[in-house]
Amino acid sequence: MKNLKLHLCNIHGQLKLNEWKIDDFLFVFVMWSLSRCLIMISLQFIAPALHFPPVSFDSVGQDTLQVKNFVPHLSWELFTHWDGEHYRNIATKGYTYSADLIYNGHRYANSQQYNIAFFPLYPLVVRVLMLTGIPFEIAGTIINNIVFLFVLLIFHFWNNRLYGRSVANWTTAAMAWFPMSLFCSLTYTESFFLLFTIAALNCFESRKYVGATLFGLLATVTRPTGVVLVPTLLIFSWRERHHWRAYLSALLMTGGLIIFSLFCWQKFNEPLAFILAQAAWPQPSWLELLQGISNSVLAINLPNYVYIIVAALLSTIIVLLFYYPAWACLLLGIIILPLSIFYVFLLQIIMPIFAVWVTWFSRKKITPILLIYACCFLVFLFLTGTKASIHRHLYTMPSISLGLGLLFSQHPRAGYLSIGAFGFVLMIYSIKFAWWDWIA
Repeated sequence: MKNLKLHLCNIHGQLKLNEWKIDDFLFVFVMWSLSRCLIMISLQFIAPALHFPPVSFDSVGQDTLQVKNFVPHLSWELFTHWDGEHYRNIATKGYTYSADLIYNGHRYANSQQYNIAFFPLYPLVVRVLMLTGIPFEIAGTIINNIVFLFVLLIFHFWNNRLYGRSVANWTTAAMAWFPMSLFCSLTYTESFFLLFTIAALNCFESRKYVGATLFGLLATVTRPTGVVLVPTLLIFSWRERHHWRAYLSALLMTGGLIIFSLFCWQKFNEPLAFILAQAAWPQPSWLELLQGISNSVLAINLPNYVYIIVAALLSTIIVLLFYYPAWACLLLGIIILPLSIFYVFLLQIIMPIFAVWVTWFSRKKITPILLIYACCFLVFLFLTGTKASIHRHLYTMPSISLGLGLLFSQHPRAGYLSIGAFGFVLMIYSIKFAWWDWIA
């Protein structure tokens, strides 16, 4: 009886340690506000203060912010470059598409980049906010930053319950300061997708199928990668021997794709318009990415021994990843990420390797539903043509931030140095984005 009381006291103590307190909210808020302030200052103040030559474009048009001799100045428009332009046009003018496809062997390729390739939930939400008189640039930026705060709060609460406060804090810091978190403050869909994905996985694991279905539907109408939730939850239901309602919930999540397909059919008489339109964004193969590294090295006339150094460095990272994870993260944060400031394509090679390693490293520590999702997500990205922005897509895989949180909680000094390097690269990426440099 005495042992039983002692055991119950220990359980009660552990539960109290994992309770969510006001200090947890303050920590998440500080991580969010500091990282977002760094982006704001870099975009709006540092970038315009730099005296670089004006940016010129091959072509300009009335539906684009790409103007002749562009120089950034204090403006909300700096948050809407690249894909943000497409979301702006969707929210303000609607979708465009025409079936002017060029037949080329056994594949079709669009002769123009139609915005039907971008999924509708985010621009629809921004459009609703614009009805109050708020311009797209302000509405799209503010809602994304607010949603990202909820992402950090929900994921911190989940991780605190499962792994404790230390892991939850490090995971939040990694997610907030990782350079690709820049896109959670721009007019992109990263914030929305992370929110709906994490919420759907959390609800499903807790067997709250109605909530999981709702968030899953929202995820599949936010980005095409939302469909990864379906095989993930089907496999998880089979593994855990869930009720038939779990299988039904997973299958119903395809409703987002079905709804968008019906919209395309009704408006453009082409139910697969959102897939066909993506052919206008050619994606490099893995071989072409490696060739891009070689071409960039040759373009600056570096000696041939640089190839040997780069190959040795990559080999060292792979070995360190498996045997000395803390040193590998330091190498990634202090050397590879700063190098990616000059050669963004390095992340297109390093991030997939790193994502596979994080999945392997944390396979016995993270909850099964996140592990299955990570595996399905990696397979989806590797088999589809998303390699040009694969490093940005991989950031939306929650297990990467969790894996870093688990690692940094064991090696805090490596964590502090890595987070510092993340912040530096985040600042540089923000400046480059303001100057129309392609990041991801």
